[in-house]
Amino acid sequence: MKIVKVSYNTNIYNDSLSSILALQRACSRSGFVNKDKVDFLKAKHLVDLSWVEAHVGNESNDMADQHAKLATIIGEDNDIPVP
Repeated sequence: MKIVKVSYNTNIYNDSLSSILALQRACSRSGFVNKDKVDFLKAKHLVDLSWVEAHVGNESNDMADQHAKLATIIGEDNDIPVP
């Protein structure tokens, strides 16, 4: 995860409850999780993480899933429009 300096709050919506819970745990064996925890701490109170239920026909969630799949195919950053 790449955190940039911004002056506005950002909310990241995620349909993976297990990833959110991993970030909330006091310690993790995963280097990836620990690195993201450091990044969130660096962002202070500018970044929030919210869980959304997956596969319920939520237009925003469906769009995020499409972009995530596309990112795994082309391996580039994608701008995801905010609905």
